[in-house]
Amino acid sequence: MALTESQIQELYVAYFGRPADVEGKAYWSGSTTGISTTLEFAANMHSQSEFQDAYGSKTVATQVNQIYQNLFGRDADAEGLAYWTGQIADKTLELAEIAVHLVWAAKNNDGGSADKTALENKVAAATAFTTDVEADATAQLAYTADDATAFTTAKTFISGITSTAATDAEIDAQVTTIKTDYSTNVAKGSTYNFTTAADDLTGTAKNDTFKGISDAAVAASNTFTSIDSIDGGAGT
Repeated sequence: MALTESQIQELYVAYFGRPADVEGKAYWSGSTTGISTTLEFAANMHSQSEFQDAYGSKTVATQVNQIYQNLFGRDADAEGLAYWTGQIADKTLELAEIAVHLVWAAKNNDGGSADKTALENKVAAATAFTTDVEADATAQLAYTADDATAFTTAKTFISGITSTAATDAEIDAQVTTIKTDYSTNVAKGSTYNFTTAADDLTGTAKNDTFKGISDAAVAASNTFTSIDSIDGGAGT
């Protein structure tokens, strides 16, 4: 059985704090992954470097608390933290799958209406964000693991959603931001520094930066002089 988009987005938010990227959503939605349950999917997400590099070396309590933050926008309460870490300690539950149980509890616990609302709002925004990215080629190129800035933008956006749902305009603005950042970085070239020796520098097809010192008062420290040669290349 293939995972639903809601299940995928819930666990992307839980472990990565961001909406699913288009490639990731397509992959996990497929039937060839060998994963058919949310518990299996959660264990896979927990093992990914995006989570492990940031939190894998942390204590169980810290990891559980981070998932609380990602899903609900708050720290775990003392009772909840003790309960979940206790369940993990006695092997009743697995740390790698804990997000599935937190999602279920938020959806089914009448006393956790604020958590349920935050979860629903985050997942709705994540779903709309991924849909917007999927509809735009530049956004698709921008929103990948190759661009940490785009993921950071999305994480900051999702982290700020709790009791109030994100509007379409707010979601569109975030997608526009990652596109603009991507386009700027794609056009950004290299930086070249002149030395006190004779330099022959050639730029690229992008927007390069050439840095040198020309100070008549301190000629000995000059790096940009008449013996240097610059070819700006095809950039600006």
